[in-house]
Amino acid sequence: MIPPRYEDPRILSNLGAGAVSIAGTVTVELDGAHDLASRLAARYWDLDDPTRAADLAGILAEDQVRLVLHPETVNRYA
Repeated sequence: MIPPRYEDPRILSNLGAGAVSIAGTVTVELDGAHDLASRLAARYWDLDDPTRAADLAGILAEDQVRLVLHPETVNRYA
């Protein structure tokens, strides 16, 4: 089980082919993941499609957490 708020002291992430570098901390949040999944599904999926609606139902049936980045520095590379 994940504690209610777990904080990793440092995180460094590279997104894409070195296009963005983020340094900071990340927290694992136990609240809000289902709401976020529902909002993203409504935005990007056709929820009238039974397959997508079933996918969302499967996501909402599981325990979910949110990883929240708290950036200290963000660098963008060309």
